[in-house]
Amino acid sequence: MPQTGRGQDAQRLTDRSRASFGDPDADRPPLREIDKERFMSTAEQFHVSKVTRSYWRVTFDNGPVNLMDPDTIEQLGELIGRIEDEPELTVVVFRSDKPGYFIAHWDFLSDSARVAGMPPGPTGLHPYLDNFVRLSKLPVATISEIRGRTRGAGSEFVLSTDIRFASESAVLGQFEVGVGSVPGGGAMSRLGRLVGRGRALEILLGGDDMPSAWQPSTAT
Repeated sequence: MPQTGRGQDAQRLTDRSRASFGDPDADRPPLREIDKERFMSTAEQFHVSKVTRSYWRVTFDNGPVNLMDPDTIEQLGELIGRIEDEPELTVVVFRSDKPGYFIAHWDFLSDSARVAGMPPGPTGLHPYLDNFVRLSKLPVATISEIRGRTRGAGSEFVLSTDIRFASESAVLGQFEVGVGSVPGGGAMSRLGRLVGRGRALEILLGGDDMPSAWQPSTAT
């Protein structure tokens, strides 16, 4: 979830995250100058392949590790609107071509003032949460094809889809507790319904990475 609270500036969040869990992107490849320009641009992030009139494949692409940022919020809202307006569409698969990453997490260094100033979405909620609510209610089957890391905002995204398929390389998690925050995109309610209250608390309060082979505790 993007940080909009007073005093939760991006650098402090990043420092606290590293202090608690180590650098969450220690394996992030170094940025070349061309990567930096692309990373900071407003290029299209959701690439839609209309396989048939009833089946779309959507590939997310934003920087070396697929971070979510303010542009993601706006572009995802537009994409959801397109899906809502396609009466023949029945299946949408979300995926990534970035090796090791589906959606890494929210970009802590993005413009928090821009996020805070965004007008409400169609549901009346902030567009970050509005997107996930609308995504979860789409009249199509939404599927997340997860390969690599998808934590924090990325986890909230996949939790909003109907079906999640995780490869052996998939790593999920809600690490917000490590940066003094809470998941703000619906993860707390959706996890409880999917895995039970006890296991949801284990994921949310533990803040650990959960590989696809992870076996939750027997707490309920």
